[in-house]
Amino acid sequence: MTKLFIGAEGTLGIVTEATLRLAPLLPTRCAVVGFEGVEQAVGAATEMYVFFFDLLFGLLGDRD
Repeated sequence: MTKLFIGAEGTLGIVTEATLRLAPLLPTRCAVVGFEGVEQAVGAATEMYVFFFDLLFGLLGDRD
C-alpha cells in the first residue's frame, strides 16, 4: 500500500476503486524424494537430465 500513494504531502488519501485480477490455477504435479547424501541427489538429477535430453532430441529428430 505504501507505493499506492506518492506525493510531497504525505500518505493521506482515499482509495475509490480497486481492481483484483484472478488467474486460474494451472494443473501441477509435485514429487518429494529423499536421498542419503548429496552425491546420490546429484547422480539422480544427472540421470533425469540425460533421460529428458535424449527424449527431447529423439522426439525432434535429427536436424542435420
